Amino acid sequence: MRIPRKKWDRVELLASKCVAAIDQGLDWETSSKEVVAFLRTLRKEYGDRSVILASLGDYANDPRERLALYERAFEEATREHNLAGLASIATSATRCCLEHDADELAGWRGRLVSIFEGIEDTWEKTEAKELLELTKSTPDEQGGSGQTPGT
Repeated sequence: MRIPRKKWDRVELLASKCVAAIDQGLDWETSSKEVVAFLRTLRKEYGDRSVILASLGDYANDPRERLALYERAFEEATREHNLAGLASIATSATRCCLEHDADELAGWRGRLVSIFEGIEDTWEKTEAKELLELTKSTPDEQGGSGQTPGT
């Protein structure tokens, strides 16, 4: 069952309120409570949909929790044949790994490389290419090829 547009519009509204609250000086955890609560409600109602899991990952404070949610979201996006979702999730997870020096960087970078050519020319492809450039010095012994597609 698809998530109705009206419900996802609510997620987007709550997310924009969260950003505005942070801009006004509220901390991340306090300002994100409402959007996280609504995402959890959607998860109960619609199950483990990739968009819900990835969004929950975006709001998780702990990098390990974020990466676990991204992992689950990636599995669901694969099952859903959602290439745009795969690109977005792999990009978010790669960025999380870079920010937190996570051991999973090479694995997520490899996923991003493998789907890069299939990503339409959108901001996702631009962001993916930037991340791949940032991480192209990843050592082979960590599992990354160090190659950047399209270069």
